[in-house]
Amino acid sequence: MQDQQNAQRILNQLTQKGEIDFPPLDQRAEQLAAAGQTRLAIELYQNWIQHHPGHVHLVDAWFALGSTLSNGITQGSIPSNHQNLAQVRDAYICARDIYSSTARLRYDQYLNLLELYVALGSLYAKLDDKQKALEQWNWVINHADPKNPEALRMLAYSLSRVGDIYFDDRQMPQALNAKKLSLDYAPEQPKTIGDLISVRQMTCLWPIDAPLTKTGANLSLSHTNALYTLSFSDDPELQLAAARKTALQSSQQPAASSQQPAASSQQPLLYHNHNRIRIAYTSSDFSNHVLSHLFVEIFELHDRNRFDIYAFEWSKEDNSSFRQRIIAACGDHFIRVATLSDGETAQLIRDHEIDVLIDLNGLSGHCRVDIFAHRPAPIQITYLGFPATTAINGIDYVLADRFLIPEDCAHYYSEKPLYLPDVFQPADRQRIPASIPTRAECGLPEEGFIFCCFNNTHKFTPEMFDAWARILTRVPGSVLWLTTKDRFTENNLRREARQRGIENRLVFSLRASYETFQARLAVADLFLDTFPFNGGATTNAVLWMGLPILTLAGRCFASRMGGALLTAAGLDELITYRLTDYEDKAVALAQDPEQFQRLRTKVAGLRNQSVIFDTPRFTRNLENTLAELVRQRENG
Repeated sequence: MQDQQNAQRILNQLTQKGEIDFPPLDQRAEQLAAAGQTRLAIELYQNWIQHHPGHVHLVDAWFALGSTLSNGITQGSIPSNHQNLAQVRDAYICARDIYSSTARLRYDQYLNLLELYVALGSLYAKLDDKQKALEQWNWVINHADPKNPEALRMLAYSLSRVGDIYFDDRQMPQALNAKKLSLDYAPEQPKTIGDLISVRQMTCLWPIDAPLTKTGANLSLSHTNALYTLSFSDDPELQLAAARKTALQSSQQPAASSQQPAASSQQPLLYHNHNRIRIAYTSSDFSNHVLSHLFVEIFELHDRNRFDIYAFEWSKEDNSSFRQRIIAACGDHFIRVATLSDGETAQLIRDHEIDVLIDLNGLSGHCRVDIFAHRPAPIQITYLGFPATTAINGIDYVLADRFLIPEDCAHYYSEKPLYLPDVFQPADRQRIPASIPTRAECGLPEEGFIFCCFNNTHKFTPEMFDAWARILTRVPGSVLWLTTKDRFTENNLRREARQRGIENRLVFSLRASYETFQARLAVADLFLDTFPFNGGATTNAVLWMGLPILTLAGRCFASRMGGALLTAAGLDELITYRLTDYEDKAVALAQDPEQFQRLRTKVAGLRNQSVIFDTPRFTRNLENTLAELVRQRENG
C-alpha cells in the first residue's frame, strides 16, 4: 500500500510539474519492480517519457521501460500476449533509434545498442517474425567487436539464435554452421552445445558428439535436453538426471525429486459440491500434431454424465480437423491461455475448480511447467506428451501400463505410475488414409521385400543403422524405405549407407501429410522400430494400417512403447530384447512367406478385434482410473 501511495505521489508530481530528474525516478521504479509492483514501475517510466521529450535521458527511459516490461512478462506479472510484447518492441525501437542517430557513441552506449538489437531479435522471434529477428541478430554479428568481452557474449548469443531460426526452417547446414561459429567465439555455452548435438542427431551426422575442429567446446552428451537424451540412452538414471536438468531450465521452480510424493501440503482440497468430476487437459498440441492424432476421440467419448471436460491450451491455431473436433467436443470449456502467464493460467484453472489436471506436454516443446508448480488442482498427472519421467514440480502421477513402466523401475520416475488396464495409448478410429499408392509411385522396386522405418530421424542411431545394414545384406533383393524432412539428412544417411555397402538398398521419401503417411504404410512389408527411442504414435498408425512392426524393448518408457502396444495386441512374437534377436527375427520373417502371411493376416484383424483400437473401452478405463483416484483422495 505504501509503495502504491509513493508511486501515485510521483505520478502526481509529474502531472503537475512536468519535471523530475530521471536517475531518482529510475531508482524508484526499480524498487517498485523488485517489490512486485511492476505495473506501477511501468507507469512511472511511461509518464516520465510523456513529460520529457528530447531529454538527455530519454533513451535510458525507453530502454528501462522495455526492460521492465520484458522482465514482467518473463516473471509472469505481465501477460505474454501480442500487445505487451509489441509494447516491449516499440520501447526498444525508440531507444535503438536514438542511439543509432548519435554521432559518436560512448563505450556504455555502444554496448547498450548491441543489447537492444539482441533483445529486439528475441522479441521478433516471440512475435513469430523470423525475418525481422534475423535482421537484428545479424546486425549484432556484423557490428560486435569480438575483442570486447561483453560484445563477444552478445555475438555468440546472436549466432546461436540465428541457428535456431535456421533449424526451425529446416535449413540444417546453416543451423550447424551458426551453432559451430557461436561455439568458436565462446566454447563454454552448455545450451548451444546441446543445440548443436541435437541438430547433429536430427540430421544423422554421426557421431553426434564428434569434436569440432575450430573450438575447444566439449560436445558432451550431458548437455543434451531430456528429449534428445531418449534417442541415445536407455539408462533410466541418466534419463531422470536429464529430466531434472531440463525441468529446471524450463521453470522458475525447483525440479521434482524421485520419488515425488503423490500428496502435498500445497495442494488445494477437493471440491465436494460438483455433480460431476472436473477433468482438465493442458497442451500446446491441440492441432495437426501427433498428440491430437492419438487423443482427439477421447474428448468426444468422455461421459458427460460423470465428468465435465476442460481444455486449457496454447496450441497453434491451424484450423485442422483435429483442432476443430477438440473444440467441438469441449464447447465452452475449450479455453485458450496463450496470452496468460503461467501464474494467471494456474489461477484460471483454480477458479474453475478443476479436480484432475492432466498435462499432455511433459518436457516436449512449448511446455509450461510452472503452471503445475502453482498447484491449481489437487490431482496433477502427466500423460502421453513425453515418453519419460518429467521431474516437473507439482506433477503427482504418470499414466502408463505395466509393460511400459515395470514396477521394479518405478523408482526412476519423479511421478508415481498410475496403471491403466490393457494399454497406455489411445487411438482415433476416425482417421482415414489417402489413396494407397503403388510401389512405383513410391519409388520402390516391384519385386523384393520392403523394410521401412518412418520414425523421426533423431531416433536413428549408428548401432541401429548397422543392424539394418546387416538385415539388408542377409535378405537379397530387399530395400529399406525411410522418410526425412530435408535433403541434408538424406545425404548424410546415404553417406552412412555407402560406408556399409548398402547405398543402393535405400529408398527415401520426404515427409508428407498425415493421410499420405498412413497410406504409405500399406505398401511396405515390415516396419523396423528404432531403439532406444521406439515409435509411439507412429507404431499406433503402423498397426492401424495392418503393417507388422518389429520392436526392440529396453528398460525405459521410450524403449518400451512398441512392446506395450504389441503386448496388448497379442503380438509378443514381434517383441525382441536383444539386438541379435531383432536382426534374426527380421530376416526370418522376410525369408518365410507362409509365416509372414499368417502374421500379416493377424495384424490386419487388429483394427476390429484388438483392445488397442477399442477407444470406447479405453475411455471408460481412463475415466474409472481417474474416478477411483478422486474417491481415494476424498477419503483421505
